[in-house]
Amino acid sequence: MIAGEAALTANFGTGAVGGTLGNMTAADVDTQAVTAWNNVSLNANIPAGGSTFSGTTAAASNPGTTFSLQSNAAGYIDGGFYGPAAEEAGAVWTLNDGSRTAWGSLGAAAN
Repeated sequence: MIAGEAALTANFGTGAVGGTLGNMTAADVDTQAVTAWNNVSLNANIPAGGSTFSGTTAAASNPGTTFSLQSNAAGYIDGGFYGPAAEEAGAVWTLNDGSRTAWGSLGAAAN
């Protein structure tokens, strides 16, 4: 299992979404041992007048642990904004280094 913290910034004027998945860890499902995992950068675009976004992900760190991916890992993110003032976001993401793949979901609320 992979866990961490999501941080997103959205500019509805320019349509740019950026962010990170940080403090990422991986837990071995058999032993429950927790090790560092790749932090991930997120870059996406909001279509004009839209409430969804899509873009790319990339490994932002390579801790070299058992479950971490290589530093060249890249993937995709697709999500949407929710709530009366688009103050919440949800997305699914992938990351692949050519031999292994990780995927997950995130939820974030305006602070």
